[in-house]
Amino acid sequence: MECIYGYYPYKMTILGSVVCFIGLLQLFKNIKTRMNKKDVLCNLEIEIEGKNITIPAMIDTGNMLKEPITGSSVVVVEKEKIAKIFPDKFLDKLDINESNNLEKITKILQGTNYLSRFRLIPFSAVGRKNGMLVGFRVDKVKVISDELEIEKKKVIVGLYDNSLSQGEKYNALIGMDLIS
Repeated sequence: MECIYGYYPYKMTILGSVVCFIGLLQLFKNIKTRMNKKDVLCNLEIEIEGKNITIPAMIDTGNMLKEPITGSSVVVVEKEKIAKIFPDKFLDKLDINESNNLEKITKILQGTNYLSRFRLIPFSAVGRKNGMLVGFRVDKVKVISDELEIEKKKVIVGLYDNSLSQGEKYNALIGMDLIS
């Protein structure tokens, strides 16, 4: 009998590998089924210039957006829901789908406190490559659920012009880095 390493024959090594692989598959399946809707839904409190809003959010394991210059985490929020904490229908004037028109955006922001908070975040998504997300640095966000309450200060809120979920179950997407 030939050996791979030490006194272990090929057949034992292959059998051990198969058993280990099946065990890992079962472990991941158990972890996935334990995570239910309650575990991925939470509330997100956003504060900017003394005003705050609390909206339902979903913890999105695929959201790894970072602002490229500072490395700050990016939370994606429906524009309509966060507009309430910006003054004078400020966001209505801002066409976030024209993020490539930087001159127009800076003209709208001129003379406001939001020019220094303004960010453009590059992103890629299914069906869309090389997109730009309009965002603003907020004072702080707080992730609130039954089990945790975490506050973060260096966060960018990226604006999304449509609904993120059917039935308004959530209005924001947060990444795993905000709850760790």
